[in-house]
Amino acid sequence: MMDSILASMPSMPDLLLLLLPLLAFVTYHFIVYPVLLSPASQIPSAHWSATILPLWILHKRFWKCQNAALQEAHRRLGPYVRVAPGEVSVDDIDGVRTVYGGGFDKPVWYGFFDNYGFFPALEGSSSERGIDVYSLFHATAMDFITAYIWGISRSTNFIDNQGNREHWLKMNTARNSARFFPQELPRFTALCRTIGFPLYPSWMSAAKQENAAANVEMWRRTMEDIETGKDVAKDTADEPVVMNALLNGIRKEEDTRGETSPLYTTTLRHKDLSTQSELWDHTLAGQETTRLALTYLTWHMSQHLDVQSQLREELLGLGEPNLVKPGDPRRSVSDPKKLDALPLLHAIIMETLRLNSPLPGPQPREVPRMGARVGPYEVPGGVRIAALAYTLHRDEKVFLEAEKWNPYRWLDDDEERKKMMSRQFWAFGSGGRMCIGSNFAMLGECVASLIVLLGAFFPSTFDPGFGNSPPTMVLDVYMASEKAEGYWLA
Repeated sequence: MMDSILASMPSMPDLLLLLLPLLAFVTYHFIVYPVLLSPASQIPSAHWSATILPLWILHKRFWKCQNAALQEAHRRLGPYVRVAPGEVSVDDIDGVRTVYGGGFDKPVWYGFFDNYGFFPALEGSSSERGIDVYSLFHATAMDFITAYIWGISRSTNFIDNQGNREHWLKMNTARNSARFFPQELPRFTALCRTIGFPLYPSWMSAAKQENAAANVEMWRRTMEDIETGKDVAKDTADEPVVMNALLNGIRKEEDTRGETSPLYTTTLRHKDLSTQSELWDHTLAGQETTRLALTYLTWHMSQHLDVQSQLREELLGLGEPNLVKPGDPRRSVSDPKKLDALPLLHAIIMETLRLNSPLPGPQPREVPRMGARVGPYEVPGGVRIAALAYTLHRDEKVFLEAEKWNPYRWLDDDEERKKMMSRQFWAFGSGGRMCIGSNFAMLGECVASLIVLLGAFFPSTFDPGFGNSPPTMVLDVYMASEKAEGYWLA
């Protein structure tokens, strides 16, 4: 029987003949086309292997050093660099306008973000250790954004409740630490999970689910209050501003377009899940980026007492009390329009967001199917293409001494220089999908928190007993993340 089986098998020459088409296809598809024939082959490669394999950039991302690697590649090769067979990095503002101006959709990389299917504490400044500002800014940012979304009576209260705050922070850290495989290798991640070899521990998934459940609870309480009319309160702080705006937008779309709406099969037919997911996105984006920016802002101010003193004088120059101290009964600070007109305050925030952008890493888009011309290159359809604030904000031709925190650069009398810097400033992205919370972040959380800090701590420095180095955050990933447990203000 074995003899008959062996006799029926093709001979070695026949087997090779059968494999030749497959070998030819693999050679053409993975070597000849990407290396020699693809329009992307004209773009300089960051590494010799980048034309045939994505291993170089995956290695940099896994070890959280991609931004520095991309900066070095752009300095060496120019504003357009190929980092993988189907991926291009852009460090040119005109190229940024092309990619983010419209028509380039978000790739599956963003699937990781799919959802569902402050002030009494300042009294502690007399304690031995001071204030852990990173944890506190996490509380501040979360309380700000959830009050804006759900109304203050239904928001978090992490400023007062340190236990809940620290638990949430740990869960959020777990979520962020599990990004690499689902984002960069989603199919491989799904396969490993299916066969029983998950690439990250189950408690990380449990942490994500617990976060999501808390969001659903805030959504449920807010919906109940809206339906009973309870949200119509004398205290406007209890108005769920963002949720009301979202619900009104959905109603308008339903009334005007109905079943013909492109949102009919998703948002209009699944309103609960859609609103939960959208508002969870706002919550995460609003608190993560702001707490990172505030931590760096506080660090820089603590290291530059001259700037701290000048800002205090600028605020006092408004002719009204602007520095909120612990126990101050006021609900708000100065007129936001007056604060927005303060040049040094604006310069400090701009410079911090330039040098320490909370979103320093690549923001991927996908080239349309028919391909597109980006800068001097024709880029094939389906290619993942991205720019990053980390390199755009370190262009020495635009930002002199780019690695130095210098808010006075934004007060320069050279109007042409200021135009160049403003044009290249990319902390909030650009185009139709840029950060919609930029004004909230700039004028709301950053300004208010900084004013409170100046009122409670002046002059203020980071506690030398806990090190005199800058916050050790990872600036080499899509979103900056913490490496240490806290930063202490004395």
